[in-house]
Formats: sequence, C-alpha cells, structure tokens
Amino acid sequence: NSGVVSITNNKHSFAALKNDGSVITWGPLDISNLANDASHNKGGNSSSVALDLSEGVQSISSHEYGFSAIKESDIISWGAYNNAPSINLENISNDIQKTYTTKFAIAILKKNKTAFSWGSQSMGGGTFPITDQLTDIKEVFSTDGAFAALKENGSVLTWGHSFYGGEPTDDLSSNIKEITANHY
Repeated sequence: NSGVVSITNNKHSFAALKNDGSVITWGPLDISNLANDASHNKGGNSSSVALDLSEGVQSISSHEYGFSAIKESDIISWGAYNNAPSINLENISNDIQKTYTTKFAIAILKKNKTAFSWGSQSMGGGTFPITDQLTDIKEVFSTDGAFAALKENGSVLTWGHSFYGGEPTDDLSSNIKEITANHY
C-alpha cells in the first residue's frame, strides 16, 4: 500500500500527497538538461524543500512549471516561477475556498472572500498594487498569464500580464455579472 491519497500534475511533473501528509514528486528533473539551474526545474525535483514536504501537507496546487503545498500555516513552493507569499498564513489550510492557476502563478480565494497569488510577478503572481482591494471576492478567473476577480458589487479587478488580460482597457468598475476566460 503506497498510501497515496491524491496526485496533482502540471505540464511536466507529478506530485503525490500521501496519507501521512508527506509529498513525493517525479518527472523530468530538468527538461532543458540544465539540472543545476533552479529556474529550469519544472517541479519533478523537490529536493530543495524535501524536509518541508516530509509531513503536514494538506493539499497541493500546481501551475505549468511548479507546485505549491498547503500546510496548516505555510505554503511551500518548488519548481520554476515560484515564490512564497509574504502574508499572515495562520491556519491558511482551513481558510481556502478554491485555488486557481495561470501558467506561471497560483491564486487562492479564501473563505473570507479575500484573494492573493504568488509565482511570476508579471504573469499573475503579483497582487501588490491591488492587495487591499481584493476583498468581497465572489470568484476568481484565470487565463495563461492573468487573473480576474469578480467582486460581490459587480466590479472586476485584474492583475497579471496585459497580453493575457491583466490590464483591461474597458471600464470594469460596475455591473459585471459573469466572466468567462480562455487562454488569452
């Protein structure tokens, strides 16, 4: 019995959550044969965070080039384009409503209707300019490089790369009822 309770994948690798709260990963250590360069690790090599993944993991999220493991009060990230959020993570695992991904970032909608993201800053991982506004969020949507948050009041906040919808040209301040996203 392997004790695996769930498997999460990205475009290149797999991460398995075991019933003891540990995580194992596999896949190409480096798809470009530059194994010593951390920016080329697509998530198959979790050796840099192995101790953190040895116990207490409650869920795993992925984007195309990496993974994040959610622990009770911590988020452990590995692979390319990952950087842990610098916010108060006390009991974060009990507060997650849903996770969303772009190719390069992960966003979390919390049960208290706030959201935050991490990963590549220009591709959706950076909410810093609008962090204080990410409240009363009804739902989050994603493209390959941007996120859009529909607020309870019908307004929409976006962040990420402009090519992927991170900087809209239309007024999204009110009366938005529904959002549909595609890759671009």
